[in-house]
Amino acid sequence: MVNVEFVGAMRQYAATCAGCHAADGSGSLKGPAIAKVPGTIARSDEDLMRIVRDGVPGRGMPGVKAIGEERIAAVVRYLRVLQGASGDPTHRDKA
Repeated sequence: MVNVEFVGAMRQYAATCAGCHAADGSGSLKGPAIAKVPGTIARSDEDLMRIVRDGVPGRGMPGVKAIGEERIAAVVRYLRVLQGASGDPTHRDKA
């Protein structure tokens, strides 16, 4: 059976991030790789949520505050899955 939370997180990542960072997080001409980069993997979930929410001024990364904290958290949980940290999108607490 498919985990509904996982599917929702995957869909939110696809809608919010994949256009620049690619569906697998490997990056594109529009945005850097985020799935296998040690510096990104080392960031806390809280820091990643801030980046997703507020963007990165001057680097072309828009914030997506309008989607709300729950969906931002889903994006970060799915990113952790892409990073290979766990098959469970709820595996990691905020560091």
